[in-house]
Amino acid sequence: MTRFGDYIHLVESALTEISVDNPTLKKAVDCALLTGGKRIRPVLTLLACEAVGGDFRRAVPAAVAYELAHCASLVQDDMIDKSDSRRGLPSVHNEFGLSRAILTSDILIFEIFKKLAGYGRLNLDAKRLSTLLDLLGDAAKAAAIGEQVEAEFSGRIDITEQEYLEIAKGKTGAIIASAAASGAVVGLGSDFEVDALRNFGMGLGLAYQLQDDLLDVFGQADSMGKPVLIDFQNRVGNFVLVHALGKADPSVRRYLTSLMGRQLSETELIHVKRVLHKLGSVDYAMSAASSAANKGRAELMKLKPSPARQKLFELSYLIKSFDLSLVTPPSVT
Repeated sequence: MTRFGDYIHLVESALTEISVDNPTLKKAVDCALLTGGKRIRPVLTLLACEAVGGDFRRAVPAAVAYELAHCASLVQDDMIDKSDSRRGLPSVHNEFGLSRAILTSDILIFEIFKKLAGYGRLNLDAKRLSTLLDLLGDAAKAAAIGEQVEAEFSGRIDITEQEYLEIAKGKTGAIIASAAASGAVVGLGSDFEVDALRNFGMGLGLAYQLQDDLLDVFGQADSMGKPVLIDFQNRVGNFVLVHALGKADPSVRRYLTSLMGRQLSETELIHVKRVLHKLGSVDYAMSAASSAANKGRAELMKLKPSPARQKLFELSYLIKSFDLSLVTPPSVT
């Protein structure tokens, strides 16, 4: 955590300052923020600001805004999916009830505007503030549409890789891309730098989603906080499964589709994993994740060398664990 600890601490401190004048809703908001994850998105915003020559502290309001948007989306996702837990803890709607979960999501979303209003005090010019609002609004809309399209495609066995990747770009990539671009905007970066960091974020976001799909197949249930092959059992889109269903012969495809949508026994889980490996779908998804991350890194290399660019490069290697303390990637010059 030594490489990213200062950034995370700054974000955590800002999140603790959010006030809610109701004890129950304050607890619900704290619960939502606690289960938000590793703070990848706000750290990305802070580093992007620094990478274009800005003071990363100037990006704190934007960074917190993206974390608030992320946490609000998780509260909503859990309600839609009827998930009882999030990262090993009770989900907000499970702990506080559906109506309070909706209100909690509302509070997180409207707090975004309060955070971005802070740029009035930081004298951010009107054009950049407008760009900042556009980036966040467009990303949130893309994420919502991505979730809806995914739901519409749920259970389909003829979804193509390109269709799936478009969903992933909206559902996951857009918000990460905009988080990076927003850091460059408030750091007073050029249009060229903003675009490079947006593209870097999109590559990282796609790699993030593909890695999440891989973890669904061969991750450990206790460390993930959810069952293995849950996407398969819920007939939810997953890049590994999309490739497998597209490559399998008719008999294997019928076998796989006969198991989708229901809880599997341990023996069935093991056999499905073997089929996915045999079809080459796991290796294919790993290659696609690496390719997406590499494309993002190529965009990052368009920026001038700096300690912040190096940290962003390191961040791009965390797609296998998303734990900022575990990976020591090579340095770049």
